[in-house]
Amino acid sequence: AACADDVGAVNRNVRQLPRLARTVDCAAELGNLHLQPKKCILIPLWAPLSKGLSSRVRRVVEYLVPQWKDFRIEDKGKSLGTFICPGATEEDQWRDAADKWWRRVVLTGQLGAPVESNAM
Repeated sequence: AACADDVGAVNRNVRQLPRLARTVDCAAELGNLHLQPKKCILIPLWAPLSKGLSSRVRRVVEYLVPQWKDFRIEDKGKSLGTFICPGATEEDQWRDAADKWWRRVVLTGQLGAPVESNAM
């Protein structure tokens, strides 16, 4: 059986984080789906991210949901291969795809086969 492990949530208010944390805890208990803090990102949407805002968000999260204190605080995140949120640029969207394409071009060239056979 397959299980999607990318989860996203948008809260209207930071005070709703404890409710979201309880839902996540329930998923962990019932489905053995556990968050990995080093992979989790909190993205404030109400103002451009700055050091000051990041510090304030961190303090609030540590107070409201201490188990999330190690989550990263950033202006963008990647979900299902696509960058989302205000800090995501067009370059972000295409960088991974272009890098993958270029690696395959180089690998194909290293095969030494004629171009016609590489195109098939």
